[in-house]
Formats: sequence, C-alpha cells, structure tokens
Amino acid sequence: MRGKAPVPAGVTEAAAERTLILVKPDAVARNLIGEVLGRVEAKGYR
Repeated sequence: MRGKAPVPAGVTEAAAERTLILVKPDAVARNLIGEVLGRVEAKGYR
C-alpha cells in the first residue's frame, strides 16, 4: 500500500515534503553535482 508518510507533530504538510535527487557516479566523477542541483532548483524544487 502506497501513501504519504505521516507528518511529524508541529510541522505543516507542505514543510514536510522532500525531494530526493540521485546523482549517478559518472556525474559525480565529472564534478557535475552543482550543475544537476542548479537545474533541479531552476525547475522549482527546493
């Protein structure tokens, strides 16, 4: 069964949302982490 994780007491649901970013090892080796995170943030994710 899939669903949202429970929200801790005192935290609004919007504040509890998270974004998981997986960076492939070749991108890490090429020092592209900043570029990847910049593109994600430009799309509106925080």
